Amino acid sequence: MIFGVALSEIDKARAERTIRKLAGHDISRWALTGGLATEIYIVRCGGPFELRPLHDIDFIVPSFDCIPKSLSKDFLLRHVHPGDPPGKTLLQCVDEETGVRVDVFRAYGSVMNRVHPIDGKFETVPMISMEDLTARAATLSWNLCEGQPVAPKYVRDFFRLMELSTTEAVESAWQDHRQAHRPESFETAVAEIRRALEAHRELLVSPVYSTDTKALCERCVGSEALPLAEANRILAILGYC
Repeated sequence: MIFGVALSEIDKARAERTIRKLAGHDISRWALTGGLATEIYIVRCGGPFELRPLHDIDFIVPSFDCIPKSLSKDFLLRHVHPGDPPGKTLLQCVDEETGVRVDVFRAYGSVMNRVHPIDGKFETVPMISMEDLTARAATLSWNLCEGQPVAPKYVRDFFRLMELSTTEAVESAWQDHRQAHRPESFETAVAEIRRALEAHRELLVSPVYSTDTKALCERCVGSEALPLAEANRILAILGYC
C-alpha cells in the first residue's frame, strides 16, 4: 500500500484491514484526503515524509447520497450529518476491530473533478488533488489569522505541502475552498498565514475530544439504514466520543 511508508507496520496492518472493509461497499465516489493523502504526495515528490500515528482515515464525497447504507454492517456510526455544508463532516464511523476512525466530508465546488487515482492496493478510490489538499490545509490554518486555535498538524502539513507547489498552481483550487471574507488571492492568504503564525504560536493547540457520553449532537440524523452507535461503545474504542 502506497501510504504504508508513512505508517508503522502495526498501523499499516490496521489501515489495510479497515480499507478492505470499506472496499466491500460502494465507495467509488469517495476520494482520499487528509494526512495520509499529504504523505502520499510528499513521497511522490521526493520530499521527507513523516511517520504518522494512525487515528483516522479521511475522505471527501460530492454529496451525502454517496455514503452507502451498507456501511452500518461493518462500522459503528458515530455521526451522521446529511445537512452539513462543504468542508464539514457528513459521516464519522469507527472500525471496531482496528480502532480506526473514518471521517467523510462534503467536498467543495469542483474539487471532485480534479481527483487523481491512487497507485497500489487501494485502486477503487481516487485521491484529492495536491492543489485542493493544499488549499484545504490553508483554510484550516487560516483560523490563526482570526485568533482561533489550530491543531499544529494542520499548519505543519500546510507548509510541507507548500514546499511542493507554488501559489500560482493553487490559485484556482483556492477559489473553491476560501470563504467570502478571506483573501481572493491565495498568495495573499499564504503571506497572512505566515505572519499570523509568527505572531501567535500560542494558538497552535492540539484539540481535546469529548468524553461526555450524554452529550447530544444536534446535527446528527440517524435512521434505520444508518443507525447511530451508542456513545459508550465509541468511548471504549477511541478513548473519546
